[in-house]
Amino acid sequence: MKEQVEERLEFYDKGTAPRRNVAVMQEVVEAMGGSAANKKRKSSSDDNGGGKKQKKEKKAKEGKEGKEKKKKVKKEKKEKN
Repeated sequence: MKEQVEERLEFYDKGTAPRRNVAVMQEVVEAMGGSAANKKRKSSSDDNGGGKKQKKEKKAKEGKEGKEKKKKVKKEKKEKN
């Protein structure tokens, strides 16, 4: 990190572009014996079968069912009166 700070200061002083954070982190991972380029994060859909899109679809479906149920109850109340 100290090198990054020095690079940023040099950028303000001389205008030379510093390395990007991604590149620095990849260097750290490689120095520790791993490979960041080959590793992928597991998405939440891989873990429990529900990603953001699936959750959104489920919520929309529940909303439609709720609206239909409310309409049905309202209609039944009107019929009683």
